[in-house]
This record gives sequence, structure tokens and C-alpha cells, in this order.
Amino acid sequence: MSIETYIRPIKPLKNFDIVLDYVGNMKKREIMLLPNEMIYKIHLPNISIKQIEYSKEPGNNYSVRITSLACKEDWDLYKDTIKAILHLTQGQAYYENESRIDDIDTYYNDKYIRNAQLSEWDIMKKLVDYEKKPIGTYCPFGWFYIGKNTVAEMEAYSSDEMKQIERLWYYIRIAQYELPHPQYTPVYDLLEKEEDKKRTLTGYNLNEFSYISYADLFALNDGNDSYLIPYEKLKEQKPKSWALIDEVQYRARALSEYEWNEFLNRVKKNSII
Repeated sequence: MSIETYIRPIKPLKNFDIVLDYVGNMKKREIMLLPNEMIYKIHLPNISIKQIEYSKEPGNNYSVRITSLACKEDWDLYKDTIKAILHLTQGQAYYENESRIDDIDTYYNDKYIRNAQLSEWDIMKKLVDYEKKPIGTYCPFGWFYIGKNTVAEMEAYSSDEMKQIERLWYYIRIAQYELPHPQYTPVYDLLEKEEDKKRTLTGYNLNEFSYISYADLFALNDGNDSYLIPYEKLKEQKPKSWALIDEVQYRARALSEYEWNEFLNRVKKNSII
């Protein structure tokens, strides 16, 4: 789920970097940029739950996007990015390219933001219950998975849904910002004979990654061979020092030679290939 604001400009932006500079100077804050060819993704280090995306759209319009479960600071960054593009292009803002927005702060006011956050959390809980599996939400540095155990823990923490969301943000920030440069294991799509059957694979090499990404299968590589187990079996086979950072993903702390060999032997014995 996402919310987009479109800007119809009178004059084009010189470049996207000028938006970043303008937003940063509005409140003298540090903003981290993760650009690619088409979209600029920005967030507030150690604070943001979600990235704010801005890009050029067909027809020479611009869009600014925020995704579900964003915190108040993300919303502030979202609004400031819209204001910056409006100022730099002398343009007009539209909600989802339809409803005209005359004042950004009035339209996206505190009540609007709170209602959006509560609605998004309610939808997430219903998705977890319906799908019967963890649901991923993408954060600045990687996926964070929410499942029945996460929901139960948040509900046990407080009956107030806003406090549940704030507690969830606390855990997301730990997962995203505990390390300055988190390295998640890559996830690969597997080709299956049955076209409608898709599976994913992630793999670990000794002390090469700091987090284990969620997938259907987990591979352990010793330099010569790979040993494969269903991901759900990793809970039983993993080293003791590896702890969950969300519903299903692990913080892969560095292993000694002894810990590595013990881990490797356990996975070898249970490998499906």
C-alpha cells in the first residue's frame, strides 16, 4: 500500500539532486540518498521506517510516494519533498493525480496521518491472518517480516493500536540500524518445472553476511559444496548466537571455526540434496 502525490510543473527540475539539497536545508537535517536511474529514494538515518521516493512521470509530471507503516518523521519528509518540488517547479500538487491539493500540511494533517497509520496496521494484521504466513514490508535497508508471532507480541504489549505500531517501529529500527552497513543474504528465484510454482533460495558463506534473508530454501556453502534445507528448518539448525530480528529473519553474528563446523555438520546431515 502506498500514497502518491503528483506535481504538474510549470518549469522542469534542473536535476533531482537539487530537491535533495532543498529538503535537507529546510530543517538542517541529514538525509540519506539511495538513487537509481529512475527513482530517488531518501530516508532519515536511524529514524526512518520507510523510504520516500520521488521520480519523473510520463507527461513531464513528478511523483512523490510514501509506503505503508511509515512513521511521523517519514511523513514530514514526504511533505517536505512535495513542498520542495512545488517550489522548484512552481507546480500544482494532486493526490493520486486526481484531487487538487492547495495546502500540503492541511491536506496531510496529523489526523490524516494517524488514520493512515492505523488503517495500514489493521490491513497488515488481516493480511497475516488471511495468508497464514509472514508478510514482508520493505524498509530502508531490507525487508522486515511480520507474522502471527509479531502481531501477538504487539497486541500483548498494549491494547492501544497506536502504541502497537510504535513498538513495531522500535523493532524495525533495531533491525535496520543496528549495523552501519547491513549485508543481507541475496535471494534468488528458482526455475520450476511447474510454471505456477515459484520458490526462492538464499545462501550463507562463512561470515560474509550480517543478516539472513527470508526465502523458501536455505543453502550453506563451504567453498566446495552447497547443502540445502527448507528455510523453516533453519530455526533448529542455526548457531545459538543467531537471533531473530523479525518473524523469520536472523542476525547472523560472526562464527568461530568451531561454531561454523558444528553448523555445517548439522546442515549436512539434514540437507535435501
